[in-house]
Amino acid sequence: MPRLCANTAHGCGYYGADGRLHGTYPIRAIRNMFRRLYAELSMRGCVINLHSYGCLNFTALPYVNGTWYGENLQTAYIKGSNEDMPLDYFRAEYTGRNMGVPVEFIAYENRPVWNFENAVAMSIIHGILPRPNDIGHPLDLMSGIWRVIDSFPIAKSEWHPYWSCGDITSDPRAKCSYYVYTAPDGEKQYLAFISNTTAEELSGITLSIDKAITRMIDAIEGGNVSELTLGPFGYRILYMK
Repeated sequence: MPRLCANTAHGCGYYGADGRLHGTYPIRAIRNMFRRLYAELSMRGCVINLHSYGCLNFTALPYVNGTWYGENLQTAYIKGSNEDMPLDYFRAEYTGRNMGVPVEFIAYENRPVWNFENAVAMSIIHGILPRPNDIGHPLDLMSGIWRVIDSFPIAKSEWHPYWSCGDITSDPRAKCSYYVYTAPDGEKQYLAFISNTTAEELSGITLSIDKAITRMIDAIEGGNVSELTLGPFGYRILYMK
């Protein structure tokens, strides 16, 4: 991050008219460093995944392939906060669309207060995913989600995030974002992500995405679904057609 620095060995700082050393912010130096890194590493087929607070390091972002952060948001939940998900804040900070760089969400656990599944629920309706932070459970969980996403023609689909869909859930505390794929014959298929944005259990949730949908299938567990029950900060992934 371009913090205030007065170390002349770094090329920072200046002596003012008062004869004293003053600090400068090495914004251009950080940008140039990442530009050099990107040029060298991209030639080797590598990528740069930056773990830094993106908005404070915006001059480097043109030269990275992705960013990874989220601890400043999750700290309150790890400590037991029961506040609803801050959806507007999440959209501004973590979707990556404001800076144009893909984001992976950091997921910390403090079971039973907050767990990896809760981080999935918070991120998945925003079109991003948490990165597994350990082998075992988080990797197994995300492997299942990756398989679902890989099985759907997302590259040929349209993304409909909850903030542009209108009221498509019977309970506004449950948010739904989805992909829709239109086959050459005109048949539509859907991959939907539904998250409970509260610390309360929600039940009897129905969806009204398209009247033509006749079947909903749990993408992870399998089996037909008619109504949804979502635990506190829980989620479900559905195939629909």
